[in-house]
Amino acid sequence: MIEEKSEKDLEYARDTYIELIEKAKQAIEFSFSLAQDSESPRATEVFANLIKSASDITDRLTELHMTKTATKAVAKTDTADPLGIPLQANQFNFFGTTTSIQEMLKEIALDEKKIINNIEHKSK
Repeated sequence: MIEEKSEKDLEYARDTYIELIEKAKQAIEFSFSLAQDSESPRATEVFANLIKSASDITDRLTELHMTKTATKAVAKTDTADPLGIPLQANQFNFFGTTTSIQEMLKEIALDEKKIINNIEHKSK
């Protein structure tokens, strides 16, 4: 249910971005001809701003595609590390203090050391 809504939202956003890109192309063409005919610095500035805006929209469309791909990859991942973080995740946001993250990393290191020590004791 939530996945369906998310998928529909992503498709709607994608369609909107594509429509905006097409309108920006038309505006750029018109602005270019206006800037050439008038030779006005302001018309040239507007033309440059339209190019920048179209480029930004294209970047957002690309980011949307990457988000959609990453969301599908995380949804398919059933396995996770001891912290419950999917193994395929590449970026994480941590909201806390540096002290709390250092403590967490120390705990992970101690757990890994215990695992290594247990393996060494079992192999002997």
